Amino acid sequence: MTTSARVIDKNTWGRAPHYDHFNQRDFPYVGFCAEVELTNSFYYAKTHSISIFNLVSYAVLAAANDIREFRLRAHGDEIVEYESLRFGFVAMTKEPPLFSFGEVEKGESFNEFNDLIESEKSRISQEIMLETKLESDDVIYTSCLPWLRFTSFVHPVNLNIPSTIPLISWGKIIDKDGYVDMPVSVQANHALMDGWHISMYYKKLQQYLAEPEKLLEEMLYPLG
Repeated sequence: MTTSARVIDKNTWGRAPHYDHFNQRDFPYVGFCAEVELTNSFYYAKTHSISIFNLVSYAVLAAANDIREFRLRAHGDEIVEYESLRFGFVAMTKEPPLFSFGEVEKGESFNEFNDLIESEKSRISQEIMLETKLESDDVIYTSCLPWLRFTSFVHPVNLNIPSTIPLISWGKIIDKDGYVDMPVSVQANHALMDGWHISMYYKKLQQYLAEPEKLLEEMLYPLG
């Protein structure tokens, strides 16, 4: 289900000059990698028998929904702003390391999101599914590499068809004597956002992971 979207008036959009500048680049993407603490969420998930992958996924999507620029997409000559985003992720098939792509709605609560993602994992594990809904870009694409602590990350892109969907990955979680963190990579189209917006994303993600009880009690509505 594609969420509602509104068209941005470029005549009043302050970012229009930046969009035109970066949109002309052959590789209009910008990316960062930083360590994010999740001590409270890690131990909360353990105590309450919650999948840490599902909890982190929920926080990753919540933070994206809170940052307006993460909800902007280019549709031809138009820029649209979605009301909210869906969650795209990677999961192993029955024959790892072969994987599939899955997508779920944000749900109205963590319990609903948790059920949706578990159901989708089960569905896409049966066989390789790499198709994406090209007509529906109200989504963020994510991946998790629980075996690796990375310090940089570059996603494959189609240079002939520029994408404005943010790409977010996180790596191996390590407990350092009670301090738990993980590397998180964010790659986005520079025409729609800058390092400032991505730094705000990291800040939001850190806040959500620091207060898992609050996160799981709130709905995933974007801030105005």
